[in-house]
Amino acid sequence: MSTVVLTDFKRNIISFFDELIEMFPNIGEFVMIRILLKDQLPISSVMNHFISTVLPEKNTIKSRDDSIILEKDIFFPKSKTLEFKGLRSVWSSLDDEDKGTIWAWLDSFVFLCEKYQTAMKNEKCK
Repeated sequence: MSTVVLTDFKRNIISFFDELIEMFPNIGEFVMIRILLKDQLPISSVMNHFISTVLPEKNTIKSRDDSIILEKDIFFPKSKTLEFKGLRSVWSSLDDEDKGTIWAWLDSFVFLCEKYQTAMKNEKCK
């Protein structure tokens, strides 16, 4: 079951970046991250990162508090070579409908994180 959730998560996060690329074709960071997610990063590592950074922000996401986008790096761990600024840099240019779409994506990532945790617990109990 956890493998199915990871597959759904990977498909969803790639689709999320596809939408961002379509909206902002001049932001190469979105393309680079999509390539990393699709071909280079183990999706289980990405999921574990989301569980530790996105899931604790569930209430912030639910309340649609912009600080999670503008002030926190929830998508990827900070590193010397990669800092995810793309969403933060375009947030103020988005209309309410586009922001709503991004919030819906974040809701789905929270849902998948919770579903994955449940699946992992159930698999350990067997």
